[in-house]
Amino acid sequence: MALVRDPRIADDEARNDQVVSLHPDMDPDTIRMWVALTGSVAAPFAPWWLGVTSVLLEFVQHRYLMMGASSSFLNSDFRMQEASVFAGRIFERILYYMCSAPDAFLPVVTDMLTGFEAQSRDDLDWAEKGARALIEKGDRDAAKTLLTHYSHTRAAKALEVGKTIADA
Repeated sequence: MALVRDPRIADDEARNDQVVSLHPDMDPDTIRMWVALTGSVAAPFAPWWLGVTSVLLEFVQHRYLMMGASSSFLNSDFRMQEASVFAGRIFERILYYMCSAPDAFLPVVTDMLTGFEAQSRDDLDWAEKGARALIEKGDRDAAKTLLTHYSHTRAAKALEVGKTIADA
């Protein structure tokens, strides 16, 4: 993740930095990806598995970000998504703040992001072991629910960290 977070290559065009490790004989639902919603120099990596069944609304692309969205009516199925805060905007704000004084902000923000990621790594073992045990017992749906819950929890915490940094 440190290689992907290199500030020499990060800019505001970087989107959804991802890091994944693949090993032989992995169950597809337990393949873990670390995903930073924007460039990882300004956004934390959060763990997601291929087996998750949903993504928090704050982390889904919002309609107003799409070209031509204003020329069509909003489908009622997406009202709650559009009403939510788009996490990507918060992390982009952090990037722009960092660009204003990189020597001052980069070390502080990097420490906060890597601290968040260390907390995520500390909990991975129980989540992944639990999911594998459920799959081995034949309860794949429960495994997906567990992984989805953990991903949602860490994504919500990542958003909280982002708001704290952006509002400082």
